[in-house]
Amino acid sequence: MSTDDRKDLTVNVPWSVQEDLLLDVIAPALDESVELGETASWFYLRENHGNRPFLRLRFATGSPSVERRLKARILERLGSVQHENLFEHQPYNKEHDWLGGGAGLGLAESFWTETTPLALHTLRATRGDRTLRLAASFDLLVCTGVLLAPRLPPPIAKFGHKAGYLSYLATFEGYMLLIRDPEGTRAKHAQRYEKNRDVLRPRLRELIEAMRDPDGDLADLPETAREWVVRLRGYLPAIQQGFDEGRFHLYATPRKAENAKLVPSPDGLYRRPQVEWLADLPEPPVAGIHRAIADNKFYQGMIREDRRFLASRLAQAYTNWHLFRLGFLLADRYTLFYLISRAFEEEFGLDAAEMIRSVRPETEVAG
Repeated sequence: MSTDDRKDLTVNVPWSVQEDLLLDVIAPALDESVELGETASWFYLRENHGNRPFLRLRFATGSPSVERRLKARILERLGSVQHENLFEHQPYNKEHDWLGGGAGLGLAESFWTETTPLALHTLRATRGDRTLRLAASFDLLVCTGVLLAPRLPPPIAKFGHKAGYLSYLATFEGYMLLIRDPEGTRAKHAQRYEKNRDVLRPRLRELIEAMRDPDGDLADLPETAREWVVRLRGYLPAIQQGFDEGRFHLYATPRKAENAKLVPSPDGLYRRPQVEWLADLPEPPVAGIHRAIADNKFYQGMIREDRRFLASRLAQAYTNWHLFRLGFLLADRYTLFYLISRAFEEEFGLDAAEMIRSVRPETEVAG
């Protein structure tokens, strides 16, 4: 069934209500419909557009009664609580263009369908335990980085698993440019890392050892992390093919530059954007990793144009969307990025800026 044949139901409820509604009402109803043969498949997303949170439910069915029953069960669960415009439709917003563009949406939907059972399993296993869910997501992100590292362009892939954290650190430092109190936020993250260092560092090394052969059976990984890596790994050839054939693109490429919130200046540096809520603040210092990127024109071109790098970014975007499905907001994601980056740097004695400055064309290295 094609993307256009899916039913698209949006449920406009607060973020705090979504998980219970999903686990107690929506998932049982749609799983039952699949068992009855009425529905071929389904997936969910958790979104927030224009400061309006909602659940998106996409299900492949030819039976109008499926949607009617689902709405009735949702209304029954919510009871007398008034939810204005509960089922008002929210179309796919521009964020979906980040997932390869229009040509890539079908692949993303296939991936969301395959990974919905895994997302639901994680939600149920960590229900009411945010710390446990963060730990599971730490595993997922580390393993994703290590999976993608050898698939990056050779000048970066040469670092092996150590390249698996560079995008997390660069993205975290970009986030620091978009908030009002970057130093205070950084200090809070540092305190959190210090408190958990003795757990995070050995966990990182354990995961990397289990990922020593990213294309192997991964038998030593925790079950949830292993299933995630296997699922994502299975989609990497199709993602790469989409870029190789020119069908996929990312929001940061010239075709979608108007959607980018954080873009480099002409000198290659990432700076705080000109937006109203940050206009009264001084320009923050340039992060070391961003300075190194600005100083390395070859690296700049590679991260914007090399199809292998673009494919890895799209695969990472799949992972980021999975975190939304687990109930994590942007701030939570950047907390995890910081913790992973610090653990990598301390455990392996890494300096991201030095790594990036050392990246040169293969012909230059060979010479």
